Amino acid sequence: GDQIYQESDGILEVAPVKSFKPNPWGLYDVYGNAAEWVSDWYGPSGGGSRENPTGPPDGALKVLRGGSWTDSQFGFTSALRDKAPPAIGKPSIGFRCAADAQ
Repeated sequence: GDQIYQESDGILEVAPVKSFKPNPWGLYDVYGNAAEWVSDWYGPSGGGSRENPTGPPDGALKVLRGGSWTDSQFGFTSALRDKAPPAIGKPSIGFRCAADAQ
């Protein structure tokens, strides 16, 4: 359950940025700290690219990725796909500032 992760690092909430080592690509906090909003609406994949599929053009729920400190250890993966209404606010949900590669 949730306590496996929480007890192993001693932090019972979102950890400060860079509290843990980066992944092999040098990215910090990719999963397991806060689930991250993405721009896609939740629903069946819109098809197209297999590398970066998009959701439907609109909807009631947005996609969340990565799991958070409130999930079990099995939720700590960038492949985790969850959903929530976009107006919801929870201490376990955040976002990552990103830009398209130039």
